[in-house]
Amino acid sequence: ESLPLGVARIKQLFLTSSPPSMESVDKLKNKIQSQLDAHFYKYKHMGLSAIGTSGTVKGAFNILVNSQSESSFYTEDLKTLNLRMLKMTSTELMTIRGMEKKRIDLILGGTLFLQYWADFFSIECICYSDIALKDGLLDKVISEFKS
Repeated sequence: ESLPLGVARIKQLFLTSSPPSMESVDKLKNKIQSQLDAHFYKYKHMGLSAIGTSGTVKGAFNILVNSQSESSFYTEDLKTLNLRMLKMTSTELMTIRGMEKKRIDLILGGTLFLQYWADFFSIECICYSDIALKDGLLDKVISEFKS
């Protein structure tokens, strides 16, 4: 299910200054938590795994992972990164190793969402894949497999 919580929308509604106020971060956390509770509570304790293919996961992976042989990062490391980025201006964010200039404006909203989402589902590790499935492709493959 898609929720109206895209990273650009998060920035527009909650992260209006750089660095953001703790009040706005708390409001963001409460909004994400309420949306997750409302739509995904029944899946909360299912022991889910997480694989991300682009955007925020790619950006976090590039910052957090130092070795090409690794394909995942821990959510504890993501939390540490978020605590660091919450205190930084946009200019300071650019000094983070692995930060892509094109992600500066949206990285914090995305990584905060990712952290709150991972906390909600008790996900300890997030895998990154540079192979992405296009919208609808997975549904098509599954329906063909079932036939």
